[in-house]
Amino acid sequence: MPDSDKMRLTGMSLSDSDESQSLVGHQTPESMQSVDILAHNDARPGSGISSLPPEIIAEIFTHFLLIDGPAYPPISGIFSPQLLCEVCSLWRQIALSTPWLWEVIQLEIRPDESPTSAKKKLGALNLWLSRSGTRPLTIWLHYIHPHGQLEPRLFKVLSDFLRAIVHHCHRWEYMEIILPFQILYDIQGDMPLLKRLVFGPSELPDQDEIEEMPSQAELFSAAPQLTHVVLSESFVPSMIRLPWSQLTTLEGLCLYDHECAEILRHTCNLVHFTAALVCDFDPHLTEEITLIHLVDLILSVKSSWEGNDIAHLLHSLRVPALRILDLPEPFVSGGDPRGTIEELISRSGCDLWEIRIREASMAETVYRHTFPSIATLTIETRHIPL
Repeated sequence: MPDSDKMRLTGMSLSDSDESQSLVGHQTPESMQSVDILAHNDARPGSGISSLPPEIIAEIFTHFLLIDGPAYPPISGIFSPQLLCEVCSLWRQIALSTPWLWEVIQLEIRPDESPTSAKKKLGALNLWLSRSGTRPLTIWLHYIHPHGQLEPRLFKVLSDFLRAIVHHCHRWEYMEIILPFQILYDIQGDMPLLKRLVFGPSELPDQDEIEEMPSQAELFSAAPQLTHVVLSESFVPSMIRLPWSQLTTLEGLCLYDHECAEILRHTCNLVHFTAALVCDFDPHLTEEITLIHLVDLILSVKSSWEGNDIAHLLHSLRVPALRILDLPEPFVSGGDPRGTIEELISRSGCDLWEIRIREASMAETVYRHTFPSIATLTIETRHIPL
């Protein structure tokens, strides 16, 4: 804990205590019962945890919420730091003067979100952003998208939420943003701390919407430390361009193989790549893609459609630094990936250490005979329902 923050623990003003109390309505009966128990057992002055020095209490809060708690503390509930503000004035004072308790934020917006609920959530978001001070931020912001058009009311609501966090983009460190694609274009600004990003539209735009977009949007270009990106299932590379060349780790939750190839042509520094593919053989896949730093390559298919064949993409790759290859047997070269793997090794001149084959029907001895020099062979057999 920084010394300057420790010094503030006993002297902070409770100027936002009224706002804090306004959020009590978010608490569940179970969490409020927990508040009553904590207040009765530990929050009496001079007894239990409250008898400890404030900086020790702050460390206990931190351990409970940020280490033992969920990865993203909820805005309300037993793992929310808001709960600490409702036990007693001492705990509230310590919680409000401990900015790192508020630096991790999780918000989920649903299509049936009432205006009152949305207003409370937006108020809570702004309160947490304020309480986090100058700390680097980790934010999880999702819109749960149903089928159908986005209502104008929700469009404004979601824009307000995004605008609130973009105002603090200079403090973003780890971000997960899944929102309607129309709103994502508002993400602009300097992001000097951003390192990891989970990102993309919450829904797949239709063809008319894609054609109406004036040009490909270039986002996160002012994020020099961004090296790890996870693309949402509805990410469309033709609509959004990310700083591909600086990435070292990339995960695609659903990409057409031609989209995957187009992205890989720009990821010259990629070290780790994982993707779930939909294969629709494209002639452009025959163009060679060289990834001189790629160490591990993990590919799967998004659906079990028989036409899926990862071999088309593999045939275009040259990966001289590859050490780990992970593939699903049924979707490589008609269910026998050995020839494709041999060609990849030969073309790349790589010193492969490990091959992992999923959903295998061939025995490990078959693969061991083909690849005697591979140190580690992991063969996961296909599960056949009885």
